[in-house]
Amino acid sequence: MNNNKKCKKKIIPPYLLEYIANNCDSNDKKCILNTLEHVNELMKKSVKEDPHPPKDNSIIYNKKTLPETENTCSSSGK
Repeated sequence: MNNNKKCKKKIIPPYLLEYIANNCDSNDKKCILNTLEHVNELMKKSVKEDPHPPKDNSIIYNKKTLPETENTCSSSGK
């Protein structure tokens, strides 16, 4: 395997890792299986953690939130 730091930052699709693990030497296979296990653990954690709790988007009428204006509708006819 290539130990270049640049390559370590790339994302390798799981199906490709599985293919390589099935068709490579034992050292590479061990490394790839560890990577797959690590990814699976991260995915399990991401399901448990909800980074964005649901927001209540319902609109509730509250007259206190409306601006108090006097004489907004003038019907004097002048």
